[in-house]
Amino acid sequence: MVRGAGHISRGDDLPRTRPITTIMPEAAATQDPPRGVADIERRRAVVERVAARVLDFPRPLKRALAVGMDCCFCALAVYIAFYLRLDQWTTLRGLEWLAVIVSIFLAIPIFIVSGLYRAIFRYAGVVAMISIVQAALVYGVLYAAIITIIQIDTIPRTVGLIQPVVLFLLVAASRAATAWALGGAYMRLINPGKRKAVMIYGAGSAGRQLHQALGSSDMRVMGFIDDAEALQGQLMMGQPVYSPAEIEALVEKHELTDILLAIPSVSRKRRTQILELIRPLGVAIRTVPGVDDVARGRV
Repeated sequence: MVRGAGHISRGDDLPRTRPITTIMPEAAATQDPPRGVADIERRRAVVERVAARVLDFPRPLKRALAVGMDCCFCALAVYIAFYLRLDQWTTLRGLEWLAVIVSIFLAIPIFIVSGLYRAIFRYAGVVAMISIVQAALVYGVLYAAIITIIQIDTIPRTVGLIQPVVLFLLVAASRAATAWALGGAYMRLINPGKRKAVMIYGAGSAGRQLHQALGSSDMRVMGFIDDAEALQGQLMMGQPVYSPAEIEALVEKHELTDILLAIPSVSRKRRTQILELIRPLGVAIRTVPGVDDVARGRV
């Protein structure tokens, strides 16, 4: 049993041996993953290769790329704001370009002062998002005021209200996507061949919290396993969700060392069945309690 999601202790450890017999039907154990899951894995591999190259860039170049990306977001946010206001895509003409120019020359200095370009994007978390929110609030007030003051007939004043919201969403989404893409690639660069390949059994709240806790650990989460057929073949936190019938094939394919059980609400009978399913596969089984159990001192 584990004391917390961040500190996992070994529950049922067995020597790593190949199973002599299997308790699953042979066809289920050797079946190929669904096409959707295979596509997800291929796309993830491409993202990881690109991310690894980006990590090799010098820091000034990475910051310059971030500034350039935010400038593009400023222009894109203006176009989207015009579309939302006029209900049609429009080409900016003449003085309408002031909406873009004001956005860039206002947003970039505010982002610099707010420290958005000092943060290491691959570790972007709650603190980074709070900084983005604060910068967006300051920017939104000033941008709306400027658009109102200059009073250009072809620039609706509501653009000054809509554009900051759109810009915030674009910047926040880009930082979150960068953290997801670069974070895993960075861990593989500093620990080549040392990270354990693991699966999380349970794609519910406990499983998702465990996935977040393992983000900077020596374990690499290869996906989720869940009994719910509605989740199987879907994407959860960037990871595919598999059926329990695929466990043996997954152990072979990814050379799994551990399977983490994040199913605190499952019945004792079902837990026993899951353990009997996994034990012959020669992987370590670790049990993770729910947050409620930890808070109430049940572990």
